Amino acid sequence: MSGLKYGFSERVKFLKSSAVRDILKVINEGNIISFAGGLPEESLFPVKGVDEAFHKAITTSSKTLQYGETEGVPALKNALAEQMRKKGIDRDPGNILITSGSQQAIDLFSRVMFNKGGDIILTENPTYLAALQVFESYETKVVAVDSDEEGMVISDLEDKITKLKPKCIYVVPTYSNPTGKVWSLERRKKLLALAEKYHVVIFEDDPMAN
Repeated sequence: MSGLKYGFSERVKFLKSSAVRDILKVINEGNIISFAGGLPEESLFPVKGVDEAFHKAITTSSKTLQYGETEGVPALKNALAEQMRKKGIDRDPGNILITSGSQQAIDLFSRVMFNKGGDIILTENPTYLAALQVFESYETKVVAVDSDEEGMVISDLEDKITKLKPKCIYVVPTYSNPTGKVWSLERRKKLLALAEKYHVVIFEDDPMAN
């Protein structure tokens, strides 16, 4: 069996160790304080509230531990749709997909959007490392756009859109990772205007949504 060769896909050669996982391994050794992973302070966890919510969920419905719809629990989707309406985004719950964190969402987006062979993605400079790793695994070409304290520099963004014809623009405008900055409203509006003008998809990563 030692000579057995496995027929892995070509995509495997683009896979690398997760930088986030590597960071967490170091943090969990317990002998350092790291600001790299974006981890909350453990003493602030609402342990009592989570315990009460979990107990309520498993005692009020037998369906809590049952298999459910892959798109997500309808009640949760309805609640999210209502929350989005408060932010001025009117979407039917049927168009909402519940994922296991943002990494799954980034992977699913990449799977349905990008073709093998170099689709171009524009990102902030710098941007979320784990997203870059997913994009690379789908054989895309990531191009950084000049950024300042208000967000992407619009002149550089438009220049790269017209020259490179990107498939999408990936942004983290609220508490950007890793800088923690928040884009100005004016800069967000200008990004949207350019995306509409050149018909480019905006992929917004909003991990701090509330």
